[in-house]
Amino acid sequence: LVLQLQMTSDGCRLETLDLNQSTRLARLVLVAPRLTELNLSGCSSLTVLSLRAPRLSSLTLNQCSSLSEVPVFVAPCLRSLNLMGCAAVTTHTLQMFLTASPNLSLLNVDNCALLREIHATGGHLSQ
Repeated sequence: LVLQLQMTSDGCRLETLDLNQSTRLARLVLVAPRLTELNLSGCSSLTVLSLRAPRLSSLTLNQCSSLSEVPVFVAPCLRSLNLMGCAAVTTHTLQMFLTASPNLSLLNVDNCALLREIHATGGHLSQ
């Protein structure tokens, strides 16, 4: 299943999107100017996430065990990122998340088997 959503700032007031346990979702392309919270927990078939959400503050990807590609990620207001159990996320992908999220203060990378080291610059990360 491929889901592509493009919401213009004029027509959409969507602030929260919960696709929790959408196990057949394989690819998500999302442009959402007003979105502040996105929950993709348990989307175990999700391999590609492309996201432009300038107001996004919370992104939950725990147990997205197949996520391996993030070609576009624009979320400068992101404060909380949960990657717990994202077994296919690489150090390169994590670094891209960190670079694009200067306000990140909470990061969970428990059980991310491919992560070897994390280089955080700036921000105020806590465990």
